Amino acid sequence: MATSPRAQRPGRAQRRRAALSLLGDDDRHRDEVAVGESVALAATDLKASTAHDVEVDIQGRRAFALRLITDGDGAIEPTVLWSQLGLDDPWSTARHTLDEAIERFGGAVLQVRVARGGRSVGRLKARIADDRTAPVLLIADREGRPL
Repeated sequence: MATSPRAQRPGRAQRRRAALSLLGDDDRHRDEVAVGESVALAATDLKASTAHDVEVDIQGRRAFALRLITDGDGAIEPTVLWSQLGLDDPWSTARHTLDEAIERFGGAVLQVRVARGGRSVGRLKARIADDRTAPVLLIADREGRPL
């Protein structure tokens, strides 16, 4: 079996695929997140001590972006991307009640892309649930909008 000359070079480290995970309030990996829940990103197997750009889209529309720096092992420890998802609107200054946020974001797809130097190193997505089964604790005005 032939191998590429690149793979045969001595001392060349094997590239590992970045491992990304979206975490919910319970710090467990999620393929579905709920409105009102804080959503965090954790990653491993990235380039160590390097800035990575994180883009968050909802239904293909950019909600926000941020830059995170990996630790010396190439990891991003769990970092909250969106506190109480959906209760604030990423495209305006609007604050939503829980029911309004479920109506606006429920059923949508939240996609996260991690890039280094403009090149994608990992993607993941989660569906935003269109209902809420766990309680949400927040300080709100009379209408139920977060303060």
